[in-house]
Amino acid sequence: MDPASPPLRPAEEGIAMITIQPTSSTNLLEFTVTGKVTDEDYTAVLMPAIDAAIEAHEHIRVLVRFDAGFQGYSFAAMLDDARMGLKHWSGFDRCAIVTDTTWLRLAAQAFAPVMPCPVRVFPLGQEEEARRWLRESLGAIHQI
Repeated sequence: MDPASPPLRPAEEGIAMITIQPTSSTNLLEFTVTGKVTDEDYTAVLMPAIDAAIEAHEHIRVLVRFDAGFQGYSFAAMLDDARMGLKHWSGFDRCAIVTDTTWLRLAAQAFAPVMPCPVRVFPLGQEEEARRWLRESLGAIHQI
């Protein structure tokens, strides 16, 4: 991994986390979410990774995988998510969400039409289909 790559956070038993996954594409940021996401997960892992990726590429594509152990967000993490989204409103080219969590799927589908980029939800196990969709050229099409 080169020095400009985002930090990887090792798996720690019983601690909620966001883990950045290495990818072969320089403008693709892929991460896995598990446990209960906290403010520390955003400030220590996710925000620096997104800041660095957008600074390097201007527009990025993101794959977010919520595994079966995902337990939700703390209030502070939800605020961090909103701040990050507003800060980088035009920095996202496309976002794929991989989850079997019903409320996440429904929320993503509900908010997709007002998002600045196409957003698509995939069930767990379809990560490769999500990556393929992220690599495709959609032009100005906004898919849900």
